[in-house]
Amino acid sequence: MISFVVIGKNEGKNLRRCFDSIYKAIELNELSGSEVIYVDSASSDDSIAIAKSYDGICIYEIEQGGSPAAGRNVGWKMAGNEMICFIDGDNELNPMFFKAIINDENILEKGFFIGNHEDWFYTYKGEFISKNLIEIKKRIFPSTYGWFIIKRSMIETIGGYDEAFRKPGGEDYDLFIRLKRSGIEPAIIDDVIVKHHTVSYLHPRRSFKMLADGSVLFARPFLYRKHLFDKDLLRLFLRREYSLLGMLFFFGAALFF
Repeated sequence: MISFVVIGKNEGKNLRRCFDSIYKAIELNELSGSEVIYVDSASSDDSIAIAKSYDGICIYEIEQGGSPAAGRNVGWKMAGNEMICFIDGDNELNPMFFKAIINDENILEKGFFIGNHEDWFYTYKGEFISKNLIEIKKRIFPSTYGWFIIKRSMIETIGGYDEAFRKPGGEDYDLFIRLKRSGIEPAIIDDVIVKHHTVSYLHPRRSFKMLADGSVLFARPFLYRKHLFDKDLLRLFLRREYSLLGMLFFFGAALFF
């Protein structure tokens, strides 16, 4: 039926919640023939042990520095079903949303789905701070946010993820742009599909970590350069990087005058 491809690195605190939600979805929706694949990017915590505690999870380990793009490529290539549900290890799936996309014959109506999600923010000590609803239809660029469902044949059409994205942060946008150029557009589910459990993006420690590991300085510039003339990405760039544009304008004006 569906191959659930979970990727993660040091997500031990979240993985059990992720796996439990997947198995609950399989049971409640009678998704017979489904499988769960976990691709681990050289975790140093108990992620592998947690995955091994579940019967039937296929576990693959990739080398140190393995990116989300590389992990997802391993996952879909190893999958035994035509339908692939990608989900990050820090996501908790809403098991009931399948009712909206499966017909009476238990077959998925379309080949590509995305939907809303909630960010649940925590401190590094695991204390809950707040949550934020992300509504896909209100976004400038309707891309995935940690999960989506797609046919294997659609992924194969564009050759999968571009592993030149060595750091997280741009691989999903890139995939969606290339799918769009191939005439493949997602159906949007107007419901909360996952809860994304993560440390607040505003936490100084997380901000420093993202700067230090290059995920901010590499992924977004590489994405913009690769798809320089994509109109949707240009709108996203203008919305997200306005401070950078202002700084460039300031220095340009200073040099000119």
